[in-house]
Amino acid sequence: MAKIGIALDGILRDTISQLAYVHNKYIAQISQLRIEEGQDSNGKITEIDLEKTPFTDYSKIHEFFNFESVDAMNSFLYNKAALEVFGHADQTLNNIIIQFNQFLMDMEDDGEHEIILVSREAIRSIPATYYFLSKTGCKAKHIRFYTKFEDKWNDVDVLITANPRTLANKPTNKVAVKVKTTYNESTNADFTIDSLMDFINDADLRKKVTTFEITNYEEIK
Repeated sequence: MAKIGIALDGILRDTISQLAYVHNKYIAQISQLRIEEGQDSNGKITEIDLEKTPFTDYSKIHEFFNFESVDAMNSFLYNKAALEVFGHADQTLNNIIIQFNQFLMDMEDDGEHEIILVSREAIRSIPATYYFLSKTGCKAKHIRFYTKFEDKWNDVDVLITANPRTLANKPTNKVAVKVKTTYNESTNADFTIDSLMDFINDADLRKKVTTFEITNYEEIK
């Protein structure tokens, strides 16, 4: 029996789109107000449109979202706007939590694998994430919160994630399954899927992933 970790952000929770929405709601509005009041005559209002300008470089996430620094972004994410960003985010796909819940029940009934939901959280994002899980009706029994991206590997044999920093820190004896996004295209993994639904619906793929020998890179299309 394998311990399969499923990352929350980018897999079940659409955090990037929600961050863009919250950015436009607050940061752009504040910039507009400062310009109108003459506090920043040279100011530039930059609203985020992910369809026109996709987010592609995770290492420069604070620059893409117009934060002055990583610390400023983290303060906004995990303190000031944690509930709006993490709690009020949408699911990545319609009804994916319902499908995930059924998958959890099937795995439990079969005694096949242990499913662990993993997420990088800090300060106020933890209760915000519990709110997200509650409002979507998520029935995951095993949840782990970490403050470092690489620590998501601690309690699992296989990890399904979209985060390039987490993928880049994969231990040599574990299996990485990458869910494709605009910001992880250049990051390697043992397996690549379009969404968690590929893993849920394909028993043969699950068998390949959980019995995979770490010898090379394999992409599942």
